[in-house]
Amino acid sequence: MDNFKDNMELCSEQKMVYNFMENTNYNLFISGKAGTGKSYLLKYFKEHTNKQVLYVAPTGVVALNIGGETIHSIFGFDNVKEGVNYFKLYSRQIDILKNLDALVIDEISMVRVDVFEQINKILKYVNRNNLPFGGKQVIVFGDIFQLPPVADKNEKAYFDNKYDGIFFFNSDAYKNGNFKYYELQIIHRQKDVDFINILNNIREGRLSENQANLLNEHCVSNLPNNIIQLVPRKELANAINIQNLNKLNSKEYTYNAIIKADKKVNPKNYRCDFVLKLKVGAHIMMIANDTEQKRWVNGTCGIITELSDNYIKVKIDGIEYTVERFNFIRYKCFYDRKTDKLVYIEDTRVSQFPLILSYAITIHKAQGMTCSEVICDVEGCFDAGQAYVALSRCANFDRLYLVHKITLNVIIVDTAVIDFYNQQLCNVA
Repeated sequence: MDNFKDNMELCSEQKMVYNFMENTNYNLFISGKAGTGKSYLLKYFKEHTNKQVLYVAPTGVVALNIGGETIHSIFGFDNVKEGVNYFKLYSRQIDILKNLDALVIDEISMVRVDVFEQINKILKYVNRNNLPFGGKQVIVFGDIFQLPPVADKNEKAYFDNKYDGIFFFNSDAYKNGNFKYYELQIIHRQKDVDFINILNNIREGRLSENQANLLNEHCVSNLPNNIIQLVPRKELANAINIQNLNKLNSKEYTYNAIIKADKKVNPKNYRCDFVLKLKVGAHIMMIANDTEQKRWVNGTCGIITELSDNYIKVKIDGIEYTVERFNFIRYKCFYDRKTDKLVYIEDTRVSQFPLILSYAITIHKAQGMTCSEVICDVEGCFDAGQAYVALSRCANFDRLYLVHKITLNVIIVDTAVIDFYNQQLCNVA
């Protein structure tokens, strides 16, 4: 896990929210527009809190990013079923859930209503306490206007019928949990006022005709060939990457991930490619922070300049660097009875070069990233929040490029999200 302890600082509003997290037992929903520092605040809390905190996330990749575990692994269920008797917990999980002070859930927009209900039931059951979440503090992070939970049509119909919706906030657990809502306001990623206003209105489905016209000035016929492209679907991203790699005449190298684990490892839970194919001249994106030498961050783009069986060289902003393998580590939480603390120990380790081909990646994979420049193809967006997530990855409005002009049909916002958002503004911490 990265060590931010010595060089992290919070802005004034982040300090205020941190105080609620650290010095109260309120259940909290910490939200904010893209680029307001939600992930930064979470990392700061993790490094500085005196509480015993369990960190979980709805997907393996997000869990990896925060050094936590997936919700399903820690709460003992793979497929949610009705009733508290359908889950199975082992002593490790019971010890953790009994002895934690606070539960932190990241990317809460992707958590389904039934999963949130089950978390509440299990915490009540394990702690023999009928208060919401068994009397434990719950802190959720995320932006409900970003990517929603994954469910098919039949599941959505079921959730609509049983809970009036698929989102975590449709649950009785949330309604009875008396969550205090705080929305971070200061945007750190973008500085252009026009761009910030455009993104804010896309977020809430209120893009004006004038704003659309201003945005569509960035639609160009001759797209730059050295900038990452964000697309809605994985198949399109893979096709663009393979097509561009095949255009290069240089020798192709294949780098296989080195896996250290006592069990089967799912590649979907890791940011890296388990089979990485590269050629000199290929455009790549770094997928991990260089915390020691600070040569790049997650999202930095470059070009392959030299390849061998044992090392890779990339050029970033005109400077050539040698890239070594990086350890992508997933952690497992345990309760240490001797120290009376929750501890995180290594569970699985995947060693791979921390880069991927960057001609194109999916919008889902880009969530949480910051790019200095980006090409967006949002024409095929099929889910709420996709266009907003894609466009808000770009830090500089003058370096945003569109493959197709923005039309209102790609700006998808769930009306249930808007209604909930307006209600929460009356419940600010």
